[in-house]
Amino acid sequence: MSEKRNETTPEYGFWMSLGLKSAALFYQEQNAARMERAARVFCESWKNRAPFSVERGLPSRFVDEARIEGDCGDLWGFWVDDSGLIHFDGEKFSGLQELYRTDPVASGILERAARDGSVPQELFPGRYWHCGTHKVADIPFLLESGYRGYLEKIEREERGASPKKRSFLRGMRDVTLALMDYFRRCARSFREAYERTGDERYGALADALFRVPEGPCASFREAVIVVRILNLLCDSEFGRIDQYLYPYYRKDVEQGRLTREEAKGLLADLCRFVNRDGLVWHQVVGGCGRDGKPSYNELTELVLENAPLFAHPHISLRVREDMPKELWEKALRTIGTGCGNPALVREDLFIRDLERTYGVSKEDARDFAFGGCSEIMIPGKTNVDSTWCAYNVLEVLLETVYTKLEETDSYEELYEKFCGEIEITVEEMTEHINIRQHLKGAFWPDPLLSLHTAGCIESGKGFWEGGALYNFDGADLFGNTNAVNALGTLKALYAGELGVGKERFLKALREDFKGEEELLHSIKRLPKFGNGDEELRRIAGEFTAFLFSCIRGKRTWRGDGWFVPDIVQWITYGPLGCKMGATPDGRRRATPLADSSGATPGTDENGPVPLLTDCSALPHEQGCGTLVLNMRLAQECFSDGLIGKLEDLFRGYFRMGGSQVQVSVLDEKTLQDALEHPEEHRDLIVRVGGFTDYFYRQTREIQRSIVERVAHKAE
Repeated sequence: MSEKRNETTPEYGFWMSLGLKSAALFYQEQNAARMERAARVFCESWKNRAPFSVERGLPSRFVDEARIEGDCGDLWGFWVDDSGLIHFDGEKFSGLQELYRTDPVASGILERAARDGSVPQELFPGRYWHCGTHKVADIPFLLESGYRGYLEKIEREERGASPKKRSFLRGMRDVTLALMDYFRRCARSFREAYERTGDERYGALADALFRVPEGPCASFREAVIVVRILNLLCDSEFGRIDQYLYPYYRKDVEQGRLTREEAKGLLADLCRFVNRDGLVWHQVVGGCGRDGKPSYNELTELVLENAPLFAHPHISLRVREDMPKELWEKALRTIGTGCGNPALVREDLFIRDLERTYGVSKEDARDFAFGGCSEIMIPGKTNVDSTWCAYNVLEVLLETVYTKLEETDSYEELYEKFCGEIEITVEEMTEHINIRQHLKGAFWPDPLLSLHTAGCIESGKGFWEGGALYNFDGADLFGNTNAVNALGTLKALYAGELGVGKERFLKALREDFKGEEELLHSIKRLPKFGNGDEELRRIAGEFTAFLFSCIRGKRTWRGDGWFVPDIVQWITYGPLGCKMGATPDGRRRATPLADSSGATPGTDENGPVPLLTDCSALPHEQGCGTLVLNMRLAQECFSDGLIGKLEDLFRGYFRMGGSQVQVSVLDEKTLQDALEHPEEHRDLIVRVGGFTDYFYRQTREIQRSIVERVAHKAE
């Protein structure tokens, strides 16, 4: 730690007398910045942490939790973890408060701590359902500069810094030094293991850890080790892995220290760890470099060659007009194996929107990547609550129908009221999210993410406090396709095409169409999005553009950033739909919503061209949060004679304005058998929402929605 701490304050002594060591460290200097206080806990938590386990010569996983030895936090229901987050059990803690009820000073200390502890537990209420945050650490900086580079950066920022920033930077220095100490201890431990066993994998890893991550990487293997370390430390996803690793690959190959197959094996090892954990993580390959020039390289190919081996991490291939034809073929043949990867992404739409709308520099915009399913971020420089808010468009429409249908005389009048309620609820959503952001920023220092994200050291603010260079919040829109189809139904209702009045229509919705089979059949016969109907395509384009416009102008509390619209959806389209009643598009009660920006599963019956044409009408250029399009194609589309036509199909989609497409290649018989016997198909990989995963891991409703997708054939 950078300087001696005051351990004589009464509050420190009180907490230590109770055995609450993490609380003692956190509260011993309450005038310090929260980051410095959190760093104190971090350093003590990591001081005796065991070395990580080793597998295939790489860091595998932590074998213990980062906790302070002898801390009695579990006993009394109050402890601070190494990220500075307070863990609070009100029932246990009330017992402690009762013991000191007659001591005004002690009870005051405990009362303040209880208030601190209660706040982080209240971060997750509200109508706008959400999950968490994906992130990519500043991998290139650690590869090129090591932790010594962070110490130098901290020293530069201390010059002329305000008292609060200096306190923040002291915390960052303490964390950096604690990490350097931890990896030195790992190196010594693995050196001893090598001397004891003669296992070269321990010896090679020890040699590497004596150099990195404290200093810069000198080889491809060292770079891969550091990538895995960041993956372990702060759940960092891989970002643009073929770009930042390529200089090390090229140098080692040229000097005869590395072969193509060895590099491929190391990349596969990284994926193997992620795949085993089953987490929704992402790696991005291809596209342009920061200079705007095409940057496809041999590592791009190696990542694609490994793709059929794993469901995770998800892969996106950034596509340009000048992407080599050979790479198109490799990508399509990889998809044709049935692995679900890579997703194809038209990069120029993302670059343009990031730069023009969200103030991202040209070089950084060119460097965009994804996290999780397909959530946009500038790697190493962004905090994006990428699955933070789920805005259920269909739920808002259903509420409008129940409360406004009978009082309106035309579709146009109802649509106007619906749009007004979209504005109200989007405003409410952003207000709720910003309150949560503020709470999170005030109470969660998160030293690891703050250290490894560009902008935090420079600004003197933590990751959740707005310190990252770019701050976004992905407003994930659910049920958009259902809402478009529902608007088509409502238009037909006003036109008298359904043969029922408003009162009967509402009654049918309330009763899940029971006894109204003919009405339901009439609704099913109406045109559905994804089949080339011009009027429905117009409705989809105009409504989605309006919805996006309501979101795009909203600012976040954190870092004065931006709300970014997306249609990604993870697996959440299942539970959100299963908590809703029947809807005007003919969807039955407690069934999943449409799973992406494409057609409702089973309704796109006219082939891939109408589906892609309809999807291209959506405002992709305004949705850089990503408009995921899930397609299912028949295996025959990937035959030698048709694969060129498939390339033309996707090129055509991008030229029409589409931004992203991801494909499942599965035959009907296999899917049906997997539905009946999921445990017998444990290696079956499918597209779910915006990511790939194993079919057997999905809930029954998600499995059924995948089976219902139409498998388009060659036209």
